[in-house]
Amino acid sequence: LAVFPAPSNPERCSDDALLLCRELAERHGLGIHTHLLESRVQADNARRLYGCTMVEHLDRLGLLGPFLSCAHAIWLEPADIERLAASGAVVVHNPESNMKIGAGTAPIPALIARGATVALGTDGAGTNDNLIMHEALRLAAMLHRPALDAREDWLGANDVLTMATSGG
Repeated sequence: LAVFPAPSNPERCSDDALLLCRELAERHGLGIHTHLLESRVQADNARRLYGCTMVEHLDRLGLLGPFLSCAHAIWLEPADIERLAASGAVVVHNPESNMKIGAGTAPIPALIARGATVALGTDGAGTNDNLIMHEALRLAAMLHRPALDAREDWLGANDVLTMATSGG
């Protein structure tokens, strides 16, 4: 059992606070969990504040790595997908929560195609009508299908089961 530093959203934190999270995680062998790019506003704010994407900013601070888990990760640019995959950071897909609040759809098929680690979550009760993992599994398997032309690119049962178990 461990407690992770968990800056709720990196855009709401100073660089010093984020670096402190990294230092605590390194010193105590912990992970870091954050909500990343859940809204378009957050993506726009990062560009305005840092002159780059939030993923690139986290990389510059040394926060990208297999110890980092990022809930949502909806508003990613192609280079962000590459960075997340290369770093080993875990993206936590919350399809039901994202749909309820109209935040958008995370580019999960693209992340998986690039070799990113993807976990599956439900988020909190305040942004989801239930915390039933079986519903998250079903929705994760179907949500991305309309945007994918080739059926072989669809997420299947094995993909979402991996996300719900070893992906996390």
